[in-house]
Amino acid sequence: MNTRSAKSPVAVVDVGTNSALLLIATRRGKQLESLVEAIATPRLGEGFAGIGRVSEIAVDRLIETIYDYQEIAADHNADQFIVTGTRVFRGARNAKSVIRQICRRTGATIRILSAREEAEYAFRGALSGLPRVRNGVMVDVGGGSTELLSFVNRKITGFTTIKLGAVTLAETTLRRFCHISDTRLRAAAEQADRQFSCMDGEYEPPRARIIAVGGTVTTLAAMDLRSKIYRPDRVHGHRLTIGQLERFLERFRGMKISDLRRRIAFDPGRAAILPAGTFIWVEVLKHLRIKELTVSHRGLNWGVAEQALRTR
Repeated sequence: MNTRSAKSPVAVVDVGTNSALLLIATRRGKQLESLVEAIATPRLGEGFAGIGRVSEIAVDRLIETIYDYQEIAADHNADQFIVTGTRVFRGARNAKSVIRQICRRTGATIRILSAREEAEYAFRGALSGLPRVRNGVMVDVGGGSTELLSFVNRKITGFTTIKLGAVTLAETTLRRFCHISDTRLRAAAEQADRQFSCMDGEYEPPRARIIAVGGTVTTLAAMDLRSKIYRPDRVHGHRLTIGQLERFLERFRGMKISDLRRRIAFDPGRAAILPAGTFIWVEVLKHLRIKELTVSHRGLNWGVAEQALRTR
């Protein structure tokens, strides 16, 4: 690598309620360049909706994931290893002890992001790869919450967060299986209505383009493209209509989890929560009264990497 044209890489791990994403990136000129991307599914928030705590088994899974990512970062000579935590760390009753245990066993420091910080980093990451997008609303559907951030001329104009996530919805109202009854679907719709009605009154998202971030929507884009492997270059910028999302949801309602895992072999750990995540995306478009969305492969970890490379 030409050190005059590229900075030493940074490694960023985005620990969510379901997955942990690794990005190793450098800056070449004005562009952020990905060297390595990886996904693991430690399911840190498994059972969180019921007990409000992170389980020891989930902590062990995350620690093994961090070990693996530290080895990859060392192999690529990353000079920073940054770990961020989001909704599950903000809400778990035992978050402090979990953080201490992870730091003690891995040596990694975890930075817990507020909901606003989470959305802002996701916004920076998402728009870094969509230079022509000027106005709209960035929506990040995660495992434990959904963040919405509006922008005009690429400047933030509003933000809100709602407690509606793919993992929590899958574990409560919809449960962890694809055969979702009409009764459960109606209950989930009522839950979504309550959450959207509680949005900050100062937040009025524009009826413009939705920039969609998160594992559910990138998986749906790959499925719509009929990809057997996940191709970031094809997923990024792909568009999905509300009709397509509704057809995905209807299809998932009649599938077995094992069949869905085989269909998304590039991310089988997402199968158990994909129907719930798809349902949330349908509700997002309905409540914002927008007919389609634009998928961004880039998200929070890209925003964190961009800041780390810019400020050092």
